[in-house]
Amino acid sequence: MTGFGDRIYERGIRKGEQRGMILGALMSGKTPEEVAEMLNLPLEEIKKVQEQQTAVNK
Repeated sequence: MTGFGDRIYERGIRKGEQRGMILGALMSGKTPEEVAEMLNLPLEEIKKVQEQQTAVNK
């Protein structure tokens, strides 16, 4: 891959890593607010990942 394809691939990798960190922190008992502060991410994004994971686990 070159150029544009590489950027899309790298963005996907970063999103996956970020999602993994969010889920790991939530599963370790941290609140969404604590995770948002710890990872310097918007609280809405943390809650979105949490809701998506809850839907998958049903």
